Amino acid sequence: MPTFLGNVSDQQTLNNIETYAWPLVYELAPYIAGTRGQSTPGLFNNTLYDVLAKNNGVGEVQTNATSANVTCGFLPNTTIQATKNNIVNTTMFGTVANSWNVEAVYNSYSVSFEFSQMLNNTIIKLSSGWNLGGSGVSTNCPQGRDILFVVSANVSDSNGAFKSSVNFPKDYPLISNTTLLYEISLIGCTLSWSQQTALVDVQTNELVGLEPSSTKLSSIWNTWEPTKPYGDCTALGFSLADQHVDLWAAMFNNAPEWLGLGTFYGQESFLDGSGYTNNAPDIVEQNLMESVGLFPGTSIQTTVTLDRFENALANLTASLYWAESRILPSMRSYQMGMQQLNLANNGLFSVVNGSVVVTQLAARLNLNILPISMGLAASFVLLVLSVLLTRGKRDDDIAVQSFGILDLAWLISKQYELREIVGRVENPTIDNLRAAGMTPVNIVRRKTYKENIYMGLDLDQNNSSTTIVG
Repeated sequence: MPTFLGNVSDQQTLNNIETYAWPLVYELAPYIAGTRGQSTPGLFNNTLYDVLAKNNGVGEVQTNATSANVTCGFLPNTTIQATKNNIVNTTMFGTVANSWNVEAVYNSYSVSFEFSQMLNNTIIKLSSGWNLGGSGVSTNCPQGRDILFVVSANVSDSNGAFKSSVNFPKDYPLISNTTLLYEISLIGCTLSWSQQTALVDVQTNELVGLEPSSTKLSSIWNTWEPTKPYGDCTALGFSLADQHVDLWAAMFNNAPEWLGLGTFYGQESFLDGSGYTNNAPDIVEQNLMESVGLFPGTSIQTTVTLDRFENALANLTASLYWAESRILPSMRSYQMGMQQLNLANNGLFSVVNGSVVVTQLAARLNLNILPISMGLAASFVLLVLSVLLTRGKRDDDIAVQSFGILDLAWLISKQYELREIVGRVENPTIDNLRAAGMTPVNIVRRKTYKENIYMGLDLDQNNSSTTIVG
């Protein structure tokens, strides 16, 4: 489990983390995004959970988990205008501004920043370079747990509201040389972490369950409030009141330009008043646009839901923290960089070992050889006796083995005297018939088995028995 190494206050350590650690971590971002939760033990969406060492156990075990929680809101009382000294005249599209100033006014302070022109359906992040002003704050240095986003697409909450949208002035210059934009969305986001309980498969280390769930299914627009600074600004532009969240902005601020497959251009910069050049987005912006389904430069603005935007940002955050703790220390380029700087190979996080006890019910069968052997022998003897007593052949078989209608018909046809005696009964009551049937008859036949041929019936007075009919 990634464990934060206390509060890093040394300025040189912070500079090393920002300069050497995070850029290397971002090299892994495309790989993590492509795995979609596979081959990333300890990471699932926006959740970091404990990983079990190899063992012979089976089943599932409860472990600790930590999930990134990103909450975004809209900026109130916002005005937007083109930067006067950065307006460029073009011959085809008229007046275009290279940059824009934004100011959001709160009760006792304000938030202000500047962003460059952009294409339709594009995301620009502002992890630094925005200011807090007014009497309500002691410094103009924003916290590292807060990041602003400019989105040239419609962003709606679960109620269908578009409270983050800000309209351009009617007489505004164009924001893009290729697409027309009449409004943009200005969003502020804050990072926090929540503790959870994970259910992990012992053999595969896959996350089976998570309680409570960390993925947002809905989200409502609320006014975004920046975190008040806790002290003076540092050279990195943030203060470290809580290292778990206050390094978030520094991590995103150093994201390199996206150079992978499918590179598109999200921002434009005009040169010399006539030409322009396109700038590729950085890895954070690229990842977010892919996650929420934005394709820069398309003519119609796409609608993105707020909960999807928050989940995409939380997933990216957790994956970068996971890569820093799990993979970065073993990267050769990082090790060489630390050696050149004569620094220990320590990152922002460390992976520590723990233990977990699992209690499972199991059935156990105790076998004693001697009683089992004696029981088996007795069973075999009884089996042999049962075969001899029930399946053996005898020389004399009783011909009539039951007293059904067919048996009685055969008996009467062969025993004439019985038929005459019964026929003389005038009143055939049960008692009279039973009294008449008290007579000796021969119903025995001898069976001779020779060469598997049945020899037929042989009446023998010496092998007879008396049967009482009735």
